[in-house]
Amino acid sequence: MRVPTIIASALLIACASVSLASSAAASREAVVYLTKAGFSPRSAAIDVGDRVRFTVRDHKAHQLAKTSGPNAGAIAPDVLESQGNSVTLTPDEVGTYTYVDRLNPRTPDFRLTVRASRH
Repeated sequence: MRVPTIIASALLIACASVSLASSAAASREAVVYLTKAGFSPRSAAIDVGDRVRFTVRDHKAHQLAKTSGPNAGAIAPDVLESQGNSVTLTPDEVGTYTYVDRLNPRTPDFRLTVRASRH
């Protein structure tokens, strides 16, 4: 049995729409570098469900901690010891979060704004 061209086209368009919708719903990731001079960039804004990845960009040890916002406190792993080490977080509450590098206290804080999901 041969499928009419119009039905085949409609099925193809429907499948493509589902594929695009699931791609649009995928979470996004903000990348923040930990350097001798501090966080780079110094702030970011993401939606609930998106990720933020902190990556060591120098040869110093860094200890990331959240000082304000929901569930403030230390962040595992306790210490990111070498270049390329990273930790990825997925905040699940709207709010403003402040992060510090406890091993480098003279560097500026990092501010993360988490908005209601727009996906």
